[in-house]
Amino acid sequence: GAAPDLLKTQIKSSPENRQSNRQNPEITGQAHQSTVLRSLHLIRTRTAEGRELAKKRGIKMGRPQRITEKQKVQILKRRSEGQTLYEIAKDYDIVPSTVLRIVNKSSAPIA
Repeated sequence: GAAPDLLKTQIKSSPENRQSNRQNPEITGQAHQSTVLRSLHLIRTRTAEGRELAKKRGIKMGRPQRITEKQKVQILKRRSEGQTLYEIAKDYDIVPSTVLRIVNKSSAPIA
């Protein structure tokens, strides 16, 4: 009879109660954003530290050089002898713009 109906009314919660029990989504979003930013900061810091340690141990960063210093000297010599960028590039299996960059870097004034 009456007892089960009374229990049902006590268990039921009004929409207002459900809303007040739920976390404010705006605050939750801000907390999440704050956590993400802290994580990114940690990642950046640790990555920078690791990079510095590697450099101190003599590990080179970045893409390996395609042309050796000796080859650069040969390229400069051939260019000074009048060979075209294309001829030189073809022999070293590089693009002419790479040859031009090597030539320009060598003749650039040291600042």
